[in-house]
Amino acid sequence: MDITIGELDKKLTSDIFTENDPKQYLEREETLKKFINVCFNHSIQLVEMPHKESEKISFYKEQRIKRSLKRLSDYVGYLAHQLDKEKIVDHFKNQGIIPISNLDIDTSFIIANSYYGSIKYDLFWIDNLRYYDALNIATNNFKIEDLSSYLPDSYSQFKNTILPYFKKLELLKNFKGTLLEICKTYEIKSYRACNLLILTSIEGIVRTLGQYLIDKQNLEIDLNQEFNSLDSYLRKIPWKPDYEISDTKYKFLTGDWDFRRDNIEPLKNFNINLKQRLDFLRRRFKEDRDMILHGLESDYGKEWHLFVNFSALEEVYETFEYYMKKYK
Repeated sequence: MDITIGELDKKLTSDIFTENDPKQYLEREETLKKFINVCFNHSIQLVEMPHKESEKISFYKEQRIKRSLKRLSDYVGYLAHQLDKEKIVDHFKNQGIIPISNLDIDTSFIIANSYYGSIKYDLFWIDNLRYYDALNIATNNFKIEDLSSYLPDSYSQFKNTILPYFKKLELLKNFKGTLLEICKTYEIKSYRACNLLILTSIEGIVRTLGQYLIDKQNLEIDLNQEFNSLDSYLRKIPWKPDYEISDTKYKFLTGDWDFRRDNIEPLKNFNINLKQRLDFLRRRFKEDRDMILHGLESDYGKEWHLFVNFSALEEVYETFEYYMKKYK
């Protein structure tokens, strides 16, 4: 919904209701104004922060910034059009006996399109990330090093669940030694080595899963073609959409979060393909891999980064397990 700067300024600086009006009307007005300003501040960060931090922005991130700016702009337009006396009154008339004033205030949409949430850190695909921490990451009120508090649990999940599962699979027998080495390096606190082992394991396990699916999905793929990178391997092969996922899980995995008024309707499951399921790997790890190869990655010895990598391996494990059950 398009709105001019002048119209927006007038709506934000004018009062619709007073203390003499029903409290719910006044609260709705205040909430709409608050979240218009929140979206505006996130838009400014998307424009300014990459330059302030002297961060080299990849083409992918440039496109993502453009999409997020458009989404936030559209959402501001929607909220501003709701900032109207008749619309606010009708908003409550159209609800049930117990009115809920802010069903269309979508904080998940906002954090998924924020600079710190979607561009700088891109961590919302991690299932175990607490929502409160996600909110603070999006607003730059969270020290990324504090993610290290998650590390003991993520390692326990790897050691007690993921490792035993992978070890018993004939498909992954060649990875047994590397997976055991992950435990050894973790326990002696050689975190940089542990991170590198996880990174190489993820790529090999995903390629093994891909070869399995090429057969099960009856894909006519010439494996002699060049798929040098994991990015091209996931992107160029025409995987079939046979992985069932919830709408919310998909949005957090992909960061592809649009605001829709029908977000308040019951969530539905749908099917995606392997590339979509593991797309976060292409986003999150392609740059890391390139920087490591050029000796530029400085965070690979840090505990918070190790938690992120264990979380990525857990997503790969869940994907592998799903397909093993599906095609057993």
